[in-house]
Amino acid sequence: MSTTSHARPSAENLQQRLDFETLIAELSSRFIHLPAGEVDREIEDALRLVCEPLGIDLAVLWQWSEAAPDVIVPSHVYCSDDGARPSAPMRQDQYPWTRLEMRAGRPVVFASPATLPAEAAVDRQTCLRYGLKSVVALPLVVGGEPPIGALGLNCLRAERDWPETLLKQLQLVAQVFTHALARQRQEQRRIEGDARLAASAELAGLAFYEVDFYAGVVHVDDRFRELCGVPADLEEGLQVVEFWMAQLHPDDRERVLDRRRQLHDGRLERLSEEYRFLHPTHGERWIHHVARVARREATGRTLKSFGVLRDITATMQAE
Repeated sequence: MSTTSHARPSAENLQQRLDFETLIAELSSRFIHLPAGEVDREIEDALRLVCEPLGIDLAVLWQWSEAAPDVIVPSHVYCSDDGARPSAPMRQDQYPWTRLEMRAGRPVVFASPATLPAEAAVDRQTCLRYGLKSVVALPLVVGGEPPIGALGLNCLRAERDWPETLLKQLQLVAQVFTHALARQRQEQRRIEGDARLAASAELAGLAFYEVDFYAGVVHVDDRFRELCGVPADLEEGLQVVEFWMAQLHPDDRERVLDRRRQLHDGRLERLSEEYRFLHPTHGERWIHHVARVARREATGRTLKSFGVLRDITATMQAE
């Protein structure tokens, strides 16, 4: 549903349009490589830059809660009057028609609540209750995914029309915010996943490593260094792998290295071995070692492998 104006643009309107298009270009360049931790602050500032020249009194970027899908939360707000800033989440029963439109990826645009269709009676009452006189609500959609939220642009002091050209510009702004928020959510999920994985590994006493044979480097975590007693000055190339090999118990070394060769040449899909390891300061330890190949080249040669080690000395001594 949209309200448009077809009046011939004046020179002043053309300049305003040009200024706004310049602003959109600046926002796009600002957000394209913005770190996730800076997205929230930049969106708040961008809302102000968009709304002030357009005379928009209240802009709210709503995000659907991942924990409670029927609740939409105001995550970013611009308001010309701080007393009108929304502070509480809205429920779907307050805007059922608009919610359906947003979920379907369709914008909602009206110059007056009176122009809303009959099926939007509840939404009309919500607008009157909050003093919303003219509204543009744009779904925040990335690709074919369900909308992550909506951008609401509201006039509180007077009704106004929303020319088609302006709506297209506002949709560009919404797209800039959408992509920034999508990257932020993805980064947050990655951080949370890494934290859960690290916590699980710590609880299980697992030490992690990754060997990149193509680059000739090894990445190990602190638990690996502690478990194997890796000297602090072993940082370059494959020195950690060479140290691990040298500390294998003489009676287990050939067996373990043969299984490792089988893993790397493709005869073995997964390595799972128990062996003795000579820790530089703690002496003989028993280790359970699980490893896989992450990537091979066309000839089958291993390019990257990873694995986890666990100290099972206490268990083996008990047995």
